[in-house]
Parts: sequence; structure tokens; C-alpha cells
Amino acid sequence: MIETEVLIVGGGPVGMSLACELGWRGVRCLVIEQGAEFGVEPVAKVNLVNARSMEFCRRWGIEKEIRHGGFPDDFPMSILFATSLRGKQIAKIPYPGMGEQGAHPDSPTNRQRIPQGLLDGILRRVAQRHESVDTRFDTRMESFTQHPDCVEATIAHASGRRETVRARYLAGADGAKSAVREALGIGLEGDQRISYSYGIYFRSSRLWRQHDKGKAIMSVLVDRRGMWANLNAIDGFSTWRLSVVGGDSYVAPEDLDVPAAMRRAMGADFDYELMAVHPWVRRAVVASAYRSGRCFLLGDSAHQLSPTGGFGMNTGMGDAVDLGWKLEAALRGWGGETLLDSYDAERRPIGARNVAEATANFRNLQSLPTYEWIEDEGVEADARRDELGKKFYAITRAEWESWGVQFGYRYDPSPLCISDGTPPPADDPMTYVPNARPGARAPHAWMSPGKSTLDLFGRGYTLLDFGAAAGAAAIVREAHARGIPAQALAITDGTVAALYDRLLVLVRPDGHVAWRGDSPPADATAFWNHIAGRTEAVCRI
Repeated sequence: MIETEVLIVGGGPVGMSLACELGWRGVRCLVIEQGAEFGVEPVAKVNLVNARSMEFCRRWGIEKEIRHGGFPDDFPMSILFATSLRGKQIAKIPYPGMGEQGAHPDSPTNRQRIPQGLLDGILRRVAQRHESVDTRFDTRMESFTQHPDCVEATIAHASGRRETVRARYLAGADGAKSAVREALGIGLEGDQRISYSYGIYFRSSRLWRQHDKGKAIMSVLVDRRGMWANLNAIDGFSTWRLSVVGGDSYVAPEDLDVPAAMRRAMGADFDYELMAVHPWVRRAVVASAYRSGRCFLLGDSAHQLSPTGGFGMNTGMGDAVDLGWKLEAALRGWGGETLLDSYDAERRPIGARNVAEATANFRNLQSLPTYEWIEDEGVEADARRDELGKKFYAITRAEWESWGVQFGYRYDPSPLCISDGTPPPADDPMTYVPNARPGARAPHAWMSPGKSTLDLFGRGYTLLDFGAAAGAAAIVREAHARGIPAQALAITDGTVAALYDRLLVLVRPDGHVAWRGDSPPADATAFWNHIAGRTEAVCRI
């Protein structure tokens, strides 16, 4: 019998992110993964850690490891629209390389390109550094049973050896075909088949030397038949993925004409080494529930979305951070049942939001207009392609500049946040406007060189005091009396005060605002019961 606090089923980037969050909090957890620990996986489904996820990496102390994970700093993030790599250029949208971009104006960090094979290894090593984290690879879950006070699971190693795990909670991060989700009887809502597609993974060292378009992180290929594929740089050197948009029916890998697709992409034959062909289904679905008893879903087991925008894994990392602190609160006894229920209430709408945005991005690409003249020669055709390129950029830029999706998601309404009565800002996928309204991500501002307001938040609640003094101390004392971890920090910086817009602002362990006001709450008991999810009663301030 293996005893642990949390059993994590699935050791991909989302499962390991939850292990990093729980390990950082000192929560005992066991990760089981049916794949090999050091297996070489040619199918890289993840290429980008977005800026919000990099903020999570910053809290775990691994921002620099991800930043220097192996992708070249000088590789431009430019987006190319072309009929083929040796064909006609329609547009090239310049974006700086990872080493040139600097921190985002609204964050202490920024996005980072990194191949999944390298990211997986970093997250695994970081999780394993925590004494409270155990990992088992080549191990799958056979079954589990929920009891009033625990979950018991039978796990099987590749050798055939079986063990029983008893955990307080179980987290299913086991992918699109989640055995945890199926065992719980939780369905998926949405479009199960937008289209069939396939990824052609290949090696071709310095591919840009075989054409005249220069380097681009993504090349969107649009010819006389319309938008049919995009080419992604996986490692910025020799590994690439040609993602071909298929139709409404499945085609087996052996029946695909891969050489023809490669010739069409380049516009001619070229030198490459085929690594793998990976058919997949583009979906837009969200689980009908993220929680069932002591079991939770996160990552692809909870939501499956088009990769257009790079929201999939990053949404899963957001799941992991939201769930991690709530599990700790429940295990340590200060969080109530409503707190665990809030995981579904907060994250499922975000999953649906990001699924919808990714689908819209794909539809925008899929609907790119094309014309019979698009590959024609001559000055007139060049001018028409230039005008068409401007239109392409205008209707697809939400995929490349998704700052509203990354920073602007909000937990409102939430059973753990107390509204201040202000109206919600517009939810624009491209535009993020910092605000400290309850439910929002607490805004970033530099406190001193290298230290952000985001670095103040973490393992417990943080009460920012912009001039309430004794009132802040009283609120924190009430929290301590109830066993709730909390600290008060006095801030005299006027710029930060203006950004947070109240004398008192309470930030949750995940960095989202729980409450703000200019004076302490009248009923401290109701206040903390509400914040910690200890009661159904609502604190009205």
C-alpha cells in the first residue's frame, strides 16, 4: 500500500505542473505516467509556454531554466504567409526572437518557445527536486474506487507488478482519452470533430537555406486551393512539423501521400528525413464537470481545443495552479468544501472561453480567401498579394497577439471572491488592461529592480495595505485565528496604489484578487468563511 495525499494520473506537462505546484507547497503526491521517463517522443505537441505560464514558472523558481531550455534566442518569431516556401510571398509579419523581446509591459516575464521534449524534462526534474513528490514511469492506472475519506487505485508497472495507492485526492491529467474521466462517467460537451488533420514531423537542417523566405516560426501556406497547411519550427534548427488540415474523414498514416505534401509545401523536392506522421482530430470540447467527489480533471482530460493560439497546455497549467492551492487548503484543514467546488466554477468557464477562442482562430485561418491569380508572376500580382497579406494579418493576428487570453481571464463570479460592485471589463482576446477587480489576476508592477508585485504572492493570502494600517493587521489576525495562512504588506508606492485602486486588496495564493475595499470588512468571520470556502453563506461587503 502506497500512502500519499494526491495521486496524479499522467506525467505530461500539465500533470508535472501540478506536481511542481504541490511540491512547492510541500504536499505529498505521486505521479504515475504510462510512458517511459527518458523515452524519445518525435511528436512534439507543445512548443510555446505563454507569458502567464511563464509567471507560474517564475513562482516555482524555474523561469531561467525554461528561458534557456534550448531554443535559439535569435530565431525570429515572424509569421510568413506564402503559396509555398519557394513560391510567392503574401506577407511576412515580423516578431522579435526570444532573446530580443524583453519582459512584457504587463508582466515580469514573457512567453518562451521551447520544444516539448525539453520542457517535459525540465518540469520532471523540477518536480522530482521536491522531497514530497514521487514519480513512477512505465506505470498505468488500472482502476480506482472513491471512499468517503480517500481514493484507492490499483496501478500496474510495465513489468506486471501491481500496487495499491491510497490518496486523499486524485487528479486526472491523463490526456484526451482520459481513463479517469471515463471511469467517472463525465462527458464532453462541444464539437467532437472540427476536422481531421495530420502532423508530418521531419528533420532538415537549416531548412531556410533551401528557399528564399528567410526564417519564420510559422509559415501559413495558402495556394490556389486555399489555406491547407502550416509549417512550424520545433527546435529552431533541424526539426519541423508540417501540419496539414484534412477533411471530415480519417485517413490512415500509410494512406497519406507525404512526399506530395512535402513537395507542395516547399514548391519543389528538397532534402529531409521523415521522423513521424501523426494523424489527429481537431476538437472543441469541454468536460461537463471538472470534479466528481475526490477526483478532479485538468489539461486535455478536461478540455480539448485547436492548437491555433497555443492555448492547450497553457490552459492546463492554469488548471494546475488553481487546483494546487485548493488541494493544499483542503489537506491542511483551512479550506472548506466550497473551495474545492470552486475549481469547477472557476476553471471550466476558462476552458470553454479558450476553446472558443482557439476555434475562432482556426476558422479565421481556414477561411483565408484565395484567388486563381495568387501564384501569378508580375508587378500587378505582387501588389495584389501585398494587399491580400495585409488582410490576412488583420484577420489572424489574434492568434499571435493573445495577451487578453493570457492575462485577462477572470474568476467572476466565483464562490471565493467578493464583488466590489464595479462592472467587468471587456474580455478582449488581444487586449489586456490591468485591473485589480476581484477575480482578476493581480496586476504586475515593478517594486524594485527585478522584483514584481507578482513575486509577493504565493503560498498563502497576501493583504496589500496602501494606507489602512491597523485595519490590515486586524484582518490578518482573524485569518491566523482560523488557521488560514495570510500576511499583510504595507506598500507606499503611489503607482502601485493607483493600479490596485483601493486601500486594502486581498490576493489569493494563486495571484488572483479575492477582495478589495477601503476599510476592513464588518464581519470578519463571514468574510474569511467566504474567502476560504467554509460555508455556503455569502459575505456581503
